[in-house]
Amino acid sequence: MCGIHGFCWKDNNEAMMRMLTLAQHRGPDGFSSWNDDKITLGHNLLAITAKSNNASQPRHYGDYVLLFNGEVYNHKRLRKELSGPFRAESDTETLAVGLAQVGVEFLYRVDGMFALAFYNKATGDLILARDTNGAKPLYYGYLGNNLAFSSEIKSLLSLGFPRRVSKEGFKHYYHAGLVAGRLTLFEGISRLLPGEVIQTNVIS
Repeated sequence: MCGIHGFCWKDNNEAMMRMLTLAQHRGPDGFSSWNDDKITLGHNLLAITAKSNNASQPRHYGDYVLLFNGEVYNHKRLRKELSGPFRAESDTETLAVGLAQVGVEFLYRVDGMFALAFYNKATGDLILARDTNGAKPLYYGYLGNNLAFSSEIKSLLSLGFPRRVSKEGFKHYYHAGLVAGRLTLFEGISRLLPGEVIQTNVIS
């Protein structure tokens, strides 16, 4: 269980540090962040199958930056389909290289559980995605026209999302004991669906 976080504006690191601190339980093995003029990304690390120095994130590969929460079960086989180069043995590296070389279609080759963000520094293109089983959570919303996302709703709330109950979300919870689909209990915050991919551009 790791945590991934991001928002589409440049930050002095205070806002991202709040997000990382609130999600510290998701990753006791370290945290880090990165930003350019258009986006700020952060990651809480829980190292399971790789040493923390090999799985550290955000993971950079050329013009691309990856945030990844999960595990790719078939990553060693997938490596044989890619040209590399590889600097580590982690599934994080395999996923970064695969997405950079193949594109979003690479996700359909992945056997695993994941939530991820993949950013192209050169073009400003951003991909958010979850695996088809929806094992790993990913929430998102907009502050003004600016997208923000996180593994934790409380980390999103720390950015200034209104703490207002979603009437539709509460109605689902009241009748079914759960909040289904994209809905959450908070107005303005949505859940990425299992298997869903969102592609956007942080410049336009």
